[in-house]
Amino acid sequence: MCSMQIGTLILCFFLYTPILFSDSLVKNLRMINTATPHAINEVEHPYLQAESIESPSGAFHLTLYHKEPNQIVDEEDWFDQHGFDYPEAIALLHSNIPPSTEFGALKFLRQHGKQYFAVYETVFMLNNAKDIYNEGHRYTLVVFHAEIDSFVAFNLDQLFPDILEMCWFEAVGGLVYFNAAYNGYADIRDNKTGYLYCLDTQKREIIWATNSLTSSYRGFTVYKDHIVTGYGFTAEPDFLYVVDRFSGVTKQTIPIKTAHEHIIMNNEKCYVRTYNMNYVYTMEE
Repeated sequence: MCSMQIGTLILCFFLYTPILFSDSLVKNLRMINTATPHAINEVEHPYLQAESIESPSGAFHLTLYHKEPNQIVDEEDWFDQHGFDYPEAIALLHSNIPPSTEFGALKFLRQHGKQYFAVYETVFMLNNAKDIYNEGHRYTLVVFHAEIDSFVAFNLDQLFPDILEMCWFEAVGGLVYFNAAYNGYADIRDNKTGYLYCLDTQKREIIWATNSLTSSYRGFTVYKDHIVTGYGFTAEPDFLYVVDRFSGVTKQTIPIKTAHEHIIMNNEKCYVRTYNMNYVYTMEE
């Protein structure tokens, strides 16, 4: 989501939430601003915990069903044709969750069960620019209980050196998934981009991290016990990957013509839109 869209959502939050300045919001803002988040340490790649178990549902496989060129500029038509909702970084707003804190502006917000998962981002200028890229990113994850009377915060900065940024985020139970990448050529960072992470918020540690060049700035989709993501860029090979969301093991690698832009699961099919191609895969479990 671009900064203008996020700004519009935050403006709507202020305009249409009558209890914005509730005691709970003020209390939560004060608690977050004075909190010392748990620091999450950098890990090697790939990082797979020995005790991690693979998906309890077993195998998951994508098989090509249909592909066709698109018109490049017909993205909205593609969404309308299939009746898909456009993926949103902030799909809901909660009156007691601050849109901005000392740790930056709200970038992602998810709800799962009785918990809310809020990611706050601070963007800053780097001293040493890499090519045309000169922005760094700091991230703090705050996990709220539904009643918003308690929370835990995590500092994720060590996972985002120099120009890497969090491009997508999802939460399922106590596990959160996010990637670290940027919109540019991989060799600018010696191929050290495109990571996918799983953080266990109860253990308070990363339980797995993929190799580089696994999940691009276009993000990923969580489907049941697996994650479908992809990586590619201009003049670089382009692939889709099926990753076990419990173990982090890559279960399937699928070459595609150009890098994915959207991955949507619907009616037992996986729809993938790329720069100039549309793919449909059947899902076999």
